[in-house]
Amino acid sequence: MTIELINLGQYANDGTGDDLRTAFEKVNNNFTTLNLTLGVTNATNVGTGAQFYKAKTESTLQFRTLRSPNNSVTVTSSDNTVDLSVTTELSTDLTPVLGGDLNLNNNIIYNGDTQTTVYGYSVPLVSGLLELILAGNTYTIDFGSFLSPTGGGNGGIDLDFGELDVDSFANGIDFGTFSVPSGVGGSGSGIEVGYTPPQSITSIIDTNTLTLDCNYAWHIVTLDQDVTQVNFANVTAAPGIMDVTVEFTQDSTGSWAVTSSTYLTLGGALNLQSTPNSTSLVRFLSRDGGTTVYASYIGGGWV
Repeated sequence: MTIELINLGQYANDGTGDDLRTAFEKVNNNFTTLNLTLGVTNATNVGTGAQFYKAKTESTLQFRTLRSPNNSVTVTSSDNTVDLSVTTELSTDLTPVLGGDLNLNNNIIYNGDTQTTVYGYSVPLVSGLLELILAGNTYTIDFGSFLSPTGGGNGGIDLDFGELDVDSFANGIDFGTFSVPSGVGGSGSGIEVGYTPPQSITSIIDTNTLTLDCNYAWHIVTLDQDVTQVNFANVTAAPGIMDVTVEFTQDSTGSWAVTSSTYLTLGGALNLQSTPNSTSLVRFLSRDGGTTVYASYIGGGWV
């Protein structure tokens, strides 16, 4: 409702203004409006937390709007209520994200690792250490001694280091001492060291050049042209040993030769089998990172 103005006319008693009844009806209406407007002088928030009430402007009470900028809470309203509901519960969220480290009674969880102890022994941050090795390629890690807990039985600590590519480490890894006390046994006890066997690969001669990837221990090569240059890739750094065996097989033409200045041979030449479809085995060795490569003819003549 708005304030009603009484029409006073242009001049006193000129008959153009409101009559007495109309004027006092407006007076009564204005008092009613003032009573409704001034009857609520303010509002207040009860309790602690975010303040919902903002201010009163003349006859209007102003309240803050409920919203969820990151959509973590759903806000709905009905005639009489405003309802808040969490969009995702932590128990069902498979990819929760924290804004910082999680402190569990001074056991900090960060970067996927837990700083805590097992049977009084500190658990190494294995994944972090291995990441450090792989990134820097210059570290020697000593894991110390792994001691099985007391009590016997089939309990204990299982350590799985996954697959370690020894050729990728510049220095070494010292796993220390593994101590298994008496009384601990069972079919599952013991130490298992994983091992990836050497792999073979088929290599192609490209314009009289043969490139051997030293990540593979055995190369299968079809001689369909003379080889005048042998290159070595991914050579094991000293003091590691490069050891590559090549299985040369003559094509149906035969008489193809392998000559290159990148290796040394016993007797000065590699005398391969020249008969069509015959096979020769040659071994290449180096102890100084490929600076000096020795080649030796193992045998051949198989057809």
